[in-house]
Amino acid sequence: MKPIKITYENIPALDAALAKVNGNATAHTATGTDVYLLECWADNQVKDLVGNKKDMPGAMARFRSGSALPNAYKYSRKVTRITIYRKAKDWWLTNVVADDARNDAGVMRVVLTEAQDAIAKAKFSKQYEVSK
Repeated sequence: MKPIKITYENIPALDAALAKVNGNATAHTATGTDVYLLECWADNQVKDLVGNKKDMPGAMARFRSGSALPNAYKYSRKVTRITIYRKAKDWWLTNVVADDARNDAGVMRVVLTEAQDAIAKAKFSKQYEVSK
């Protein structure tokens, strides 16, 4: 798929890309608004982890739509797996896949580069000291 810049103005384009993948399914699948909200969440998470915007490029966020089902429910349902990628200034929708899920839906994860991981660990270690 061609990457789509995630902005409020591009929600219709995001909806169109998701509709191609989701087909007729609507109950547990993602919408363009969900992608926009994921971008807002991911931006805050990455900024909190690495500290500033200049270190954010290269980060990704992954999201699986829907929510966990009760254990008694034995069927899976169609959900949407989304990957967004942070470029120099903005987040971009880079991958959308239809998937079947049961209890592992509704999950959002941030994926950092090795350099971002080192920055996040160094920032975290400044918050405490080890007793000797």
